[in-house]
Amino acid sequence: MIADILSDGIGPFNTREVATGIWLAAFLGWCLFQPGVRSSLGQVIKAACHPVLLGPVALLAVYIALVTWALAQAGLWETSLLKTTILWSVTSAIALLGRTITAKEKPGFFRELLTDNLKITAAVEFVAVFYTFHLLAELVLIPLITLLSLTAAFAEGKPENRQVHSLLNGILSVFGFGLLGYSIHSIYTAPDTFATWQTFEEFYLPPLLSIGLIPFLFVMKAYASYEQEFVRIGFAIKDERLRRTAKRRAVMSFGLDLGGLRRWITHIQQHPVSSKADLIQTIGLIKMLQRREQKPPTVSADQGWSPYLAKDFLSAAGLATGDYHPLCDEWFASSPYLELGEGLWKDNIAYYAEGTEHAATVLKLILHVNDMDTAPTSEARFLEVIQTLYQHAFEAPMAEPLLRQLRNEGNFTRVIGGKRLTLSRDDNEGGSRRGYRRKFTIEHLAAVGNS
Repeated sequence: MIADILSDGIGPFNTREVATGIWLAAFLGWCLFQPGVRSSLGQVIKAACHPVLLGPVALLAVYIALVTWALAQAGLWETSLLKTTILWSVTSAIALLGRTITAKEKPGFFRELLTDNLKITAAVEFVAVFYTFHLLAELVLIPLITLLSLTAAFAEGKPENRQVHSLLNGILSVFGFGLLGYSIHSIYTAPDTFATWQTFEEFYLPPLLSIGLIPFLFVMKAYASYEQEFVRIGFAIKDERLRRTAKRRAVMSFGLDLGGLRRWITHIQQHPVSSKADLIQTIGLIKMLQRREQKPPTVSADQGWSPYLAKDFLSAAGLATGDYHPLCDEWFASSPYLELGEGLWKDNIAYYAEGTEHAATVLKLILHVNDMDTAPTSEARFLEVIQTLYQHAFEAPMAEPLLRQLRNEGNFTRVIGGKRLTLSRDDNEGGSRRGYRRKFTIEHLAAVGNS
């Protein structure tokens, strides 16, 4: 019997799963015998049982049960898949829930989640881990690979640990290809153990469950987002009655349009509201701007650039902006800082499109050089982005004489085709750190005035 356990595992659990359980039990036992760790573990368990965390997990369990029932009705699930379902639920499903709730809003998040489950790499990973080793080998490999993976993750992103990170990734790759090679050899020598209906079911079930989970994750993401945004409403609107009205209006008007919801709350933080009429007016403004972005109106050449095109001039260069919106008496869109180089004080570039409600009239690039050692590289990158912006603004490539002037002069102003180009440099004054700022602007003179 012991020989069977060492080679095949226990019941439905293979040797890798048994080895994982042994190590988890050993770690838990160690925690219980350490007074300080035991106290902290109790706090963690208490926090995990809080309704804020336990509620979503309980809903997740109910939803998975419903999905499993639906798959069973369709003939795609049977009781022999219970172990796979439970393991997927306590690992992948909970991780997906946490990842979805905490992830920053970005376009295509759920599409990416879907495609991740349909990639060929999922099939390769399944084959690689299908066959397991002797229990004693698994007991050695699991902590070893875990330690290497954690160390590689810790070293990632730190320039001083780059060589260590590369070495660890190389070792992990060798392990991965070794597992894949072992599985392929096992399939080749004994294809009957792999080519079974049970194997096919275990292959398609996790991706199928993950895809079926997406509607639940979308609803939970919406709920978590509304919880967070309602806190912002509390800071923006002090009157309790108006605040309740604002929350109702937000749900009724934006529903699952989380981007529109955030945009509206940002607007009322910058432009305070004091009545129900103000709420209706600001929601209408955001809806109108969203429609305008879907079908940007034509902007004549003497007015400037279409703001909905101008804000995306540098998206391919890593300088995608947020929405074009009003602030005080101006309209603008700005990009996050694009960091350059490595080290603690990275250089960065930012892009701004400014103007009126209907047209962008000023395009602006700013380079912050925080490390003089990286200045030449950052200046070269800045010049590349300037050329890209120029090509979009003038619908023509930059002439070589102008490019040389930009490269060689610290400050200059030049008018080309009714547009004023300005390049300036400001050195940091005071403090212990050296650095400077470069600003490049293209102003549409017919729109902003020649001043």
